[in-house]
This record gives sequence, C-alpha cells and structure tokens, in this order.
Amino acid sequence: MRRLAFYLRYALRNITRGGRWTTLAIFSIAAGVATVVALRGLGLAISDSLIENIAVENKGDILLSKGSFDDGFGAAFGTEDAAYFNDASVQNILRWADDNNATASVFVSGSGVQVSRVNDGSEEEATQSSGISTPFGDVAFISTTYIEPGNYPSNYTITALEPEGVPLGDLYTDELDAVISENLADQQNIAVGDHIRISGTEDEFIVRGIVAASHESGLRNLFSSFFGFMYLELDDVRAAIDPEIRPNKIAIDFSDSTVLTENLVNESIEELRNLSRDGEWTRSQDVFDLLEGYTVISQLLGDFIVVMGLGALLIGGVGIMNTMIVMVRRRTTEIAAVKTFGLKGRQVAALFLTEGLLLGLFGSVIGCVIGVLLGGVVNQYGEAFLQQALPWRIYPEALLYGMTLGMVITAIFGLAPILTALQVRPGIILRPNETHVPSLGVFQTIGLMLLVTLLIGLIVGQIIRPSFLLGPDNFVDTNPYFPYIVGVIGVAATLAFLGVLIMVLWVIVWIVGKLPSFGIVELRLALRNLSTNRLRTATTLLALSAGMFALSSITFVGEGTRELLNLQLTSQLGGNVLAFPISPGALGSVGSIAINGALANVEGIRSRNSFNPYGANLIAINGQPIEIEGLRTDTRDADRFMNGDVDFLNPEVQAFFQWDNFIVWETDNDALYERLSTIAVGRNLTTADAGQPYLIGPADTASLLGIEVGSTVTYTVHGNRYDLEVIGLTGSSAQSMMGAGGSVIVAPGVVSTVPEFRFYTFDVAEESVNEALVNLSAIRIPPTFSLDISFIDTLISRLINQFAALPTVVGLLSLAAAAVIMANTVALATLERRRQIGILKALGLRSNRVLLVMLIETTIIALLSALLGIGLSSLFVSLFTGLSGTPIPLPTDSRLAAAALVAAAVLIGLVSTFLSANVAIRERVMNVLRYE
Repeated sequence: MRRLAFYLRYALRNITRGGRWTTLAIFSIAAGVATVVALRGLGLAISDSLIENIAVENKGDILLSKGSFDDGFGAAFGTEDAAYFNDASVQNILRWADDNNATASVFVSGSGVQVSRVNDGSEEEATQSSGISTPFGDVAFISTTYIEPGNYPSNYTITALEPEGVPLGDLYTDELDAVISENLADQQNIAVGDHIRISGTEDEFIVRGIVAASHESGLRNLFSSFFGFMYLELDDVRAAIDPEIRPNKIAIDFSDSTVLTENLVNESIEELRNLSRDGEWTRSQDVFDLLEGYTVISQLLGDFIVVMGLGALLIGGVGIMNTMIVMVRRRTTEIAAVKTFGLKGRQVAALFLTEGLLLGLFGSVIGCVIGVLLGGVVNQYGEAFLQQALPWRIYPEALLYGMTLGMVITAIFGLAPILTALQVRPGIILRPNETHVPSLGVFQTIGLMLLVTLLIGLIVGQIIRPSFLLGPDNFVDTNPYFPYIVGVIGVAATLAFLGVLIMVLWVIVWIVGKLPSFGIVELRLALRNLSTNRLRTATTLLALSAGMFALSSITFVGEGTRELLNLQLTSQLGGNVLAFPISPGALGSVGSIAINGALANVEGIRSRNSFNPYGANLIAINGQPIEIEGLRTDTRDADRFMNGDVDFLNPEVQAFFQWDNFIVWETDNDALYERLSTIAVGRNLTTADAGQPYLIGPADTASLLGIEVGSTVTYTVHGNRYDLEVIGLTGSSAQSMMGAGGSVIVAPGVVSTVPEFRFYTFDVAEESVNEALVNLSAIRIPPTFSLDISFIDTLISRLINQFAALPTVVGLLSLAAAAVIMANTVALATLERRRQIGILKALGLRSNRVLLVMLIETTIIALLSALLGIGLSSLFVSLFTGLSGTPIPLPTDSRLAAAALVAAAVLIGLVSTFLSANVAIRERVMNVLRYE
C-alpha cells in the first residue's frame, strides 16, 4: 500500500506539474470517451424506442394481412387483383375476438394516394412557398389508412393535436372527412377545416384533425415518416372512390387480463388463419415477432455505432501516448535519478503506468459528463435515421462502457511511453549537459505494434460478440473465439491501411517542408518546423483529413446523386410531370383520351410526350435475314441472360439484343430528341418525321451488325412487319433508360401495334404543375398515377439524409476529437521548442511573430487536411457519377458545404494554436533559457 501511495503521489505531482500539456492529454481521451458514451447511449435509445413502439406499430398483439404490402397501393386505385378479407372472413374473425375476450380492428392499410389542398381563391392562400398563384396547393404522395372510426387502433386511443385532445373516432362527421398527420400538415400548409383533393375522385374532403406523425411512421414505414399519412373513413372511401374496396388488415388485441405468451399467440394465429381461408394466404405479424426482429436490429446497430465511434477513442489514446512520450523525453534526467536511487525497471514502469491510468481516469470521467450532455444532440441524428422520437436518458451502461474503454485504451497506448522510459540509463545523470533522446528499437517497436493490434482487436471482438450470438444457433458456442478472430483481423487490416496512409502523409509533409518560402522568414520557419516531427504531424493530418473526408463525402454523394438524377430525368423524360395509366392494355387509347381531356383546360403545358417501348423482333438487315453465329446456343444460359448478364455473349450477339427492340417517343418538341441522342453520323429524328419509316440507333453496335446510315432494318411486332430506314447513329456517350450508348428510337406514327405499356410526360409551367397533377390523379378509367418529377428528388434527398444521419454524427464527433488532438500536437510542439522560442525571442523576434509562425504552420496542416479530405471525396463522387456519362466532381449545391468545411479546418487550426501556444510564447526569455 505504501508503494502504491508513492506511485499515486508521484503521478499526481507530475500531472499537476504538466499543466496545460497534461490537461490537453486528458481532453484527448475525454473527447474519445464522450464519443463512445454518446454513441452507446444513442444505440440504447434506439433499442428502447423500437421496443417501446412495438404495440403502436403493430396496432395490436396480432396483425393479420392479406396479400403483399403493395396491395394497399393497388387498392387505392381500385385494381381488381388487390387482396382483401371477404365479408365472411371478417365476420368470423370478429366473432372469434368476442369469444376470446379480444378487440378487433378492421382497416385498409398501405394505400398510396396523392393529396392537395384546395385553395379558396384568395391571394394569400393561393400563394405557395414558391410564390406562385395556383388553385391547388402542392401535391403530396402519401400513405393512407381507411378505418372505421372508434375502432382504430384496437390497443390504444389516438388523440388529435388539433383540435387538442379529441379522440380520433370523434373527429368524423357525416361529410367526407380526413384526419392528417402533423408532418403532412406542416409540409403542405394544410390546416383543420381546409378542403383537400385526393387521387381517384373529384370530390373534396374536409380536414377535421391533425395527429402526431409517430402513430404511423417509423423504420418500417418510411413513406409516412417522410411525407405523412391520412386517415379516411372506410365508408367515405366506398362512397367517393371505390365502392368495392375491402379491408386488407385486421388487428387483434387481447385484454389486459389475458396472460400473453408466444404459444397463445401462435395458436391464435392458426385459428384465425383457418377462419379466413378464402384462397388467399393470410399473413401474420405479432408482437413477439417484432420484439425478436427489433432486438436483432438494435443489437447490430448499437454495435456498429460503437465500432464506428471507436476511432475517436483511438485518437484520444494517440494523444495520451504522444504527451507521455514527450514528457518521458523531457524527464530523462529525473528517470535516471530515480533509477540511481534504487528504483527497479518494473517500479519505473509502474510509476508511468499509474500516471497514464490517472490521465485516463480523469479523461474518462470528463468524457462521460460530456457524452451525457452530447446525448441530446446526438439523438437528433438518431431520430433522423429512425424516423421516430428518441428520449434523452442517462444510461449507466453507456457510462460504464465509456469508462472501461477509456481506461483500457489509455493502458494500451501507455505501453509505448513506459517502454521508452525503461530505455533511460542511470549513467546519463553523470552527463547532464548532453541531450539524451530515448527511443525503442526496431524489434521492440514491431512487438509493441503487434501487441497493440492484438489487444484492440480483442476489444473489438468483445464489442461485436453479442451480434454474433444472434447468428445461427450454437455457432458461437462451437466457435467461441470467432468474434475475437474477426476483431483482430479487422483491426489489423485497419491499422495496416492507416499505416500506409500515414506513410503517404509523411511523404507529403516532407515535400511541403521543402517548398520555397519566398524570403518570408515566418513561412520559412513554419515549413521547417513541419518537418521536425513528421510522424506526429502526419498522424494529426490523418485525423483531420478523415473527419473532412467523412463529412464531405456524405454531402457530395447525396447532392451528386440528386443532381445526377435531376439531369438524367429531365433529359430522359422530357418533362416535369409524369402520368402512368395503371394496366392500360386494351384501355391504351382510352387512357390517352382521358389524360388529354384531364389537361385540356390546364394552361402552361409547353410540350407533351409519350414513351412507348416495343418488344420487337429484328429479322433482317438490308433484306438479309439475321445470321449470327452463336445467337441461339449462347442464349441457352437463360438464368444469366434474364438477370441482365450479357457479358458471356459474343459482341455480335450483344449488339443484336440492343437492336432487337425499340422505343417510340411521341412528342411535339424537337428538343426531346436532341436531349435523348447525340448523333455521331447522319441526322436526328424531328417532329416532322412523324409517320415516316425512320429510326436512329447506337453506332457502336450498328457497326458489328453491318448497319449504317441508309440501311433498312426489318422488324416484326405482334405479327406485323415494318421496314425502317436508319437516318442517324448515336455516339457512345448517349444515355437512355435502356442503357448506355442510347436506344433504337423509331419515329412516331409508324407502328400501329399497341405497346405493352405506355407513360406520358409533360413539360408544364411551374404555376400549373399542381393543377395538372390533381386533374390527372382524378382519372378513374383507367386509374392513373401522376407524379411531379421533383418528388423523386425529394424522396432521394430524404432517404440520403436518413441513412447519412449516423455516419454524419460519427464524422462530427471524430472531427471534434481530431480538433483536440491538433491542439495537443501544437502544445507538445511548443513544449519541445521552448529553447527555440527562447532563442528567437532573445534575437529580437517579438511574441506575436513567434505566434504567427505557429499559426502559419497549423494553417498549412488544416488546409492540407481539407484539400486531401475534400479532394478525395470529390474524386470519389466524380467516379461515381461518371458511370452515368456525366461526371460531377463537385455538386452545385454542395459548394457552400465544401467552403464551410475548409473554413472549419482552418478555424480548428487557428483556435487550437492560439489556445495552446499563446501561453508558451508569452513566457519570459530568461525563464526559458535558464531551464532549457
């Protein structure tokens, strides 16, 4: 105990004497622990939220469904093949519920409809967020549930936010009523009392209430989470939209007095399936299924989040290691003295181990406090990912997790300073005026790296072990070391990769240090100082670059995908409004008449287009039948061919299949043909070619088939023969919905056969888009799905924002840890350069110029990190978007974000330097020279 007390007193004295240097080391580990605590708390909050919302999501203990989830979408348009419970099945289940002391709720779920607010004509209400006057509000595509008021849901009561506290069932009247979600009301500027139009009818519904979005949104219902939902009375839907619609879901909730067990639920499901046998399989989902599924999801997600955040803790460990190594090198005389006084090597190791553990303890405690405070902010990103509320709580498990990892990582990274201290020989006390820099040998360094890799790998293995327990039964029991092996291999690969990066950055730092200073003294000193400790500088550069890369790549990929889709959709579809008749078949001509009639009174339609694909048969070229060697034998591999894999075919066969079908674009705008095709030889199609037997096709594959401008290509379509003249060939850069290189496009008015399917696009003035969408969605025969192309952009944006939420918060926390490590690096640099700073000041260099030297140095590091991180992100996005033929190295909407990241990097460097170095350069010259 006396020896332990001595170790503690000695360590505390050294920590106190270390001042701001040990303080920054403590905050280095605190930043990592705070990240782990916040992310572990986020994982636990996600688990709690998923499990606590099971009853809300399932709407009962058992949820019975007919058909697939897509049937709800079909039911919205009244398709005949939508699966549903017939009247006999519904009555059987209701009687069963009464007999078993349970409550049943019958409803239609999953129906997709479009909704728009009907403006009353006043200037205030007619003006939307875009500032455009229109008779309709913005059109939203949402999910809708058709319910029986007072009987939905079966297990709890939904109360409205507006009017506040009113139960859902009490909001409905004898008119056509609707209750909408809060997110739909906010996005579409809809209030209680407003009139709305929905697809499938021209009747107007009245909004009677607004409820919280959490009642239907969640991880399994992203559409409701993004765009909102609406409750309609089932009888109103039958009266206004489809009199034949039937329920596709029934929720069963047992009474509180019933002891719910898994066996009881399974037996009940079998009985209910027998009662609802009508030729269509009855699917079931119960609370035990959801509990098991969400337990797996939350465990995997929680482990994944913590492993992602482990990098910040490793950065903290590097900070403590760097600090202790510098302290050891500055205390070589002291270490030699205590060895001279009789302390053995193991006792010296115990001294520094105690000091390191105390640093880790202080840092872990501070990190736990910061992590708890960060929990509220981090949970907001979790809510964006999960699409449901996450409560802020203090989780003891997260605190214990952070404390344990903080202490263990500190102990692991404290090995290098301890081994360095053991290299100090007592004899150097006899040569106090000589500089002694203890260091590890090559074999010691390699052994230490292997040991660190093994220990960190075991930690990762322990973290991910619960996820492996969710795998096949007895897998971990028969392979108990497998998670640890995976952890060690993963850490080894990661550290090897990081080692290569550090070597590359080491070279970059060396090159930067050799750049000319143009006669500027401060710049010359800064460049020289960069090369003083290149390994530490490279490590700091890696930490900052990683944070910059993570944040910039998330932003660039999201914005690049959106920009690419906008470019592609605009050029390929030829308009901003799409109309798709559901199952047109023989109703193709009826659909065309209905669509044109719906838009007859809509102003601002600049062009009308229709896309008509044909599964044609290419039978001859210039009158010669098609004879390609291997055409039949190569296509016997049907599985690969049907999966889109045509690489196993010879080039001529591939060329044949590109010309073996064609599309017809009917349009009144020549610009569409120009956007669709880049002509390499010949000319493009024009609207004047309507009715002429002309076509254009891809040049690359045409040459393989002997097709050139002027050739005659013969097709058969459903028994009808068509001889078509090739008037143009498109270049390899052409893109189409049929693939790269462009498609075979035939002039309109030539093929009389009705296409297999057809959709329409319209270029509509912005002020008329909503009216066009509302009129198109009201078509009943055939049911027509209409869409604003910008909806796809909105959907993609929200999906990207959702799945980028967790990587973003990890990137932000890692960047914060990198900022601390940079401040620590600057502080250590000032400590090592006290003599240099003192000499510069003695020669007449003022303190502010000394500070300027260090500011220039850290600014160079910050700009390098931003350049590397953002540059790699830009390269990645350019390659990603380049696959489409339109590389976008820096998306337009992300340029401000890129500039902000550069500014943030520079700000981190300047602030960390000012806080760390300002005190040191203010120190009196005589004090420095006396002790240095």
